[in-house]
Amino acid sequence: MDLHSRYNELDKEAGKYNRKEFDKVYTIIFDLVKDRTDVGDNGNLTLPLVSGSIIDEALKQAGFADDTKFVSDFKKYREIEQQAREIQLKSLEAVSKHVQKGSNIDEAMKKVGFTRNDELQSVLDNVISKAKKDNPYFPFGKPFEDLIKEDEDLDDLLMVKGYKIDGNLLAYHNDLQKHKVSVLLDKIGIGLKGLYTLLNGMCFFLKENTEKPTRIQNKIKDCLDNLNEYPGCGQVIQILFLQGIIEWFEHCDIDEKSKGYDEAQILCNWVYERLMDVCLYYFMLFNKNSDSEPLDNYLATTQIGEVWNEIKASQHPQQETHKNQKIIILPNELDTDGFKKILKAAIEDGFVHNDYTWNKSKSKQLAAYFAQKACEHLNINTGTDKDGNKKINWKLFEKMFALDNLRGAKNDWMKLHTTFHPNGYADIDKFFE
Repeated sequence: MDLHSRYNELDKEAGKYNRKEFDKVYTIIFDLVKDRTDVGDNGNLTLPLVSGSIIDEALKQAGFADDTKFVSDFKKYREIEQQAREIQLKSLEAVSKHVQKGSNIDEAMKKVGFTRNDELQSVLDNVISKAKKDNPYFPFGKPFEDLIKEDEDLDDLLMVKGYKIDGNLLAYHNDLQKHKVSVLLDKIGIGLKGLYTLLNGMCFFLKENTEKPTRIQNKIKDCLDNLNEYPGCGQVIQILFLQGIIEWFEHCDIDEKSKGYDEAQILCNWVYERLMDVCLYYFMLFNKNSDSEPLDNYLATTQIGEVWNEIKASQHPQQETHKNQKIIILPNELDTDGFKKILKAAIEDGFVHNDYTWNKSKSKQLAAYFAQKACEHLNINTGTDKDGNKKINWKLFEKMFALDNLRGAKNDWMKLHTTFHPNGYADIDKFFE
């Protein structure tokens, strides 16, 4: 029997016992349990209705304790009411799942088997109202609520050596200004200065505690939890806060040959995973409008935005037609006739897709090798390191290929080899001949 039919059956059975005098008993019950949080009489469907001595006391105060038939009918009615509440809870859980998938309340209720009626809607309204009071993010959980803080004593056992690292936020600031993100930050009351103050404190803490990665992660978690106290606005700041830390790492003064590079990369990857978590939450659940446009436009230029576009494209491949395909614009450094010929060959050989993202059936080491060859071929390295070696513009290719940590992919190879010649490198070399 489905939930709807069972609920109607219980409703009919309850009618056999219901009396108008029950209202008097219920008034007394509510007064007796008004300060309790462990029973469902105050509207929480997830908790059981009060029973036992409280019911006996309410019947006594109402003057019905000596009426055996009344007492029997009332307790039977309460049993049926508890069963009906359990069905309502199951129905609400089913409705919530459909709402999470995009249905409105009416559609979700119909899918579960209920048509909207005043009685059930009143129950739903009460439950939803209480749930939203307890959790403003209802029917979803808060971002990062499942992210558990680790024991900071672990840091002493991990034997991580401290290392020197320093970065800046100038490039990040220029990107935010370019996309007018400051307008959005002003509207939500923090402004660019407030965001940078938050980031400055975090980045200073990071560089002063490089030997304590767990402590750093917990500090970031605390900040994210504090921002959860401001639903909506808090998620915008969480995104920009985490992206800012990544940008600080991207513009720090260490490279793959520096002490602490691997440790910094691990921490940066952890921050990126948290950024992905909150961005997916934002992309999937937030309404996009003119207020969110600056952030949406900025995110579209980042690696996280490209990953999201890839996810959407994979979910709706049938919607992609020649008319609405995205126009791909190469960065100025790569927008040359010579490099376009290289890309065309890479596309024809299946290394790169038509939208210039990397074919992930090919190794990330090959993508890193391609980036290194292209930087040498086009002479677009980003300077030299302390040993005089040319620094590869990894970020340029990570954005274009929609990949992360190409530098780390190369380093992983070099841990076991003396030269950077990943399997299949000759296939890449021929593009540059």
